[in-house]
Amino acid sequence: MSLNVRDQVIEQIFADAKGKDKIALYEAVEIAENRMDNDPKFAEIFGQYDRPSRITPADLYAYARILCMIYAGQITIVTIPFGEEPYRDHCTDENNSALERLPEGISAEFSGGKNGDHDGIVRWSVPLSLNMIVDGKEYKSTLTPDSYPPYAPLEVGYTSFITSLNHLLEVGILARWCYGSDSLRIIHYTGKLMCELIDYNL
Repeated sequence: MSLNVRDQVIEQIFADAKGKDKIALYEAVEIAENRMDNDPKFAEIFGQYDRPSRITPADLYAYARILCMIYAGQITIVTIPFGEEPYRDHCTDENNSALERLPEGISAEFSGGKNGDHDGIVRWSVPLSLNMIVDGKEYKSTLTPDSYPPYAPLEVGYTSFITSLNHLLEVGILARWCYGSDSLRIIHYTGKLMCELIDYNL
């Protein structure tokens, strides 16, 4: 991570944030930078890039926001191994064939980003138990077949921290199949969604 990118993020935080939010985001940026260096596999769950120079100040800021959500106990994850790594985006048939190996009760359809907002959809017909351990404390959540939404947008391979943050804030859930991984991860955000923060009295 270049000092230039980090400095731009810090400058933006001090321009926009206030009080405790400013301090929390500053600390989160420090943690985000260290986390990307020391635990890149974890970072790739939320953002995977073909080279580090692709990470912009906005990306680092988005990852810092995600880490704030994690440390607040608002993010849980379930990892579903199925023995297949993803192919490139244009390999639609190959990726769909690989996703057929997901365990019973979980299904996925890969569209290769043709729908614009995501690479596909993941659905489940069985309850899913998710968790996250933060500083020795375990946070849990459950997704059922009648949860809302009843599916997760799927992001395969390269994706940005910004994209992941937007999915989590808009629908509260995201499915990730990273390059180099033979597991599907479903990420659940239990905090308030964007639609819940809108003031309808405006």
